[in-house]
Formats: sequence, structure tokens, C-alpha cells
Amino acid sequence: MSSVSVLPDALLSGLVAEYADAAAIGLLLAGSHARGDATPYSDIDLIRFTAVLPETEADRYALAYREGRLVSLSTTTIDAKRNELGRPETAIWAAPGLRQARILLDRSGALAELLGEAHTFRWEPLQLAADTYASYHVMGLAEEAHKVIGALAKGDEAVALYGTWGLVAGLLRAVTVQRGVLIRTENSYFQQAQAAAGLDSAWSHAFRVAVGLEVATTMARAAAALSLYQETAMLLAPALQRQHLDVIRGALARIDASGLVREGEWGM
Repeated sequence: MSSVSVLPDALLSGLVAEYADAAAIGLLLAGSHARGDATPYSDIDLIRFTAVLPETEADRYALAYREGRLVSLSTTTIDAKRNELGRPETAIWAAPGLRQARILLDRSGALAELLGEAHTFRWEPLQLAADTYASYHVMGLAEEAHKVIGALAKGDEAVALYGTWGLVAGLLRAVTVQRGVLIRTENSYFQQAQAAAGLDSAWSHAFRVAVGLEVATTMARAAAALSLYQETAMLLAPALQRQHLDVIRGALARIDASGLVREGEWGM
């Protein structure tokens, strides 16, 4: 029996009637229902375009239930979404998301033009900005590395876990942005990152332990997060920039000096 959930035409028509008000210039169906791989638990992702960006977060994003299904409504502008295609840290999500999207309403043809830009999107013009973004964030994560070192030294599980969380999320972003990994869906984010680094690489092994995909204690996960910082610095070495190197090297030296990362032990 198929687990794919089909969105009833009547429900979709009702959503268009509800959300395509006078202020809307366009409406997209995005996410799993647009791709055709939704499950009965998938939300219905709608992107509503208006001429002016709403001022409050509550007006830019809302959730509601319709006929027992969760509806996610994001409201933005054409220019704001186009700007996402111009920044590496948002383009990895925006380009594939728009490529998969389905137009439900396009009053001026602007949405068709935007989707056309997504389909012709090329990563190469963003690579320098992606290198800068990744280098800066690896530098910034030195603070989290120090936090984890201190927590491990004191045996403080709560602080170790918090620092691990920050390191893993930040290093994951650094790698996917620098490598220009276009994320097909948030459900494939972890797998695509590991593929970019090498599925059997030391980076992926450290990532799996640190993020909790492998069974490990909190302290082992924290030590793996420190190893992940080391592996990320090596993986992205050609992209790391001179103005960030002193801090990155300092953090690596502190990790080495701590003696807390012993290869083959943290992953147990």
C-alpha cells in the first residue's frame, strides 16, 4: 500500500480561494505536495506573494488546520525571494525549493519569471561569497568549541550538549554552503551534507556521532563535535580566509591541547 498522500483538488481549490485575496499577487504550492512525495502527516506548504513584505513575523508565517491537514503559509515578496537566490546561505534552499514549486496563482506572470530564474540558477557566481560565509562561520564557532572543551573538562553534560548542538548545526551549514549543496528537502539535509563530505569520511563519522545518529553518550557526542570542528577545518581549508585563520588555528590548538579528542574513542 502506497504511503504517498494525494492532495484533493477540492481542498487545494479552497486554499487558493482562502489565501489568494486582493493583496496576493501570486501563490505557490511548495514542499512535499508539490514534489509528489507527501505522506499523510506532511503539511501543505503554501507561499503567498504580496507587493509589500508584512511587517510582523506572525503575518509572514502562520499555521492552520484545514480538513484535518496542517497548512503552512509563508508570505513574502518576489524581490525578497529573488534576493534569496543571490545569497549562498539561502540559495541552497531557495533554488531547489522554487524549482519544485507549483504555481497556483500568478496574476502578473512574475511568479513564472521567478521560477524560470530558479531553473537557470548557477552556483558558480556565488562561490566566493560561499567561501567567505563558511570561513567566517567556522571562525565564529571557535566560541562553541571552547564551550564544549570546558564542559568536557568539568563533566557538565548540559553545557556539553548545548555546545554540541551549536557546533553541529553551524558546521553543517558551513559545509553545505561552501560546497554549494542544493538541499532537495529538509529531510535529505543530513544525507546530502554527508555525501558532500564523503559518506565514509572522518567528517561524516564524527557528524553521525555528534548529531546522535549513532548511539553514544552525551560526552562522546561532545567530543565528536570537537572532532567535527577539526574535520571541517581540514575539509574547507582551501576556502578559509586569512583574516579568520588566527582564530581557527587557535581553536584547533586548544582542541589538540585538551587531549579530549582521542580518535576511535569518542565514537564508541
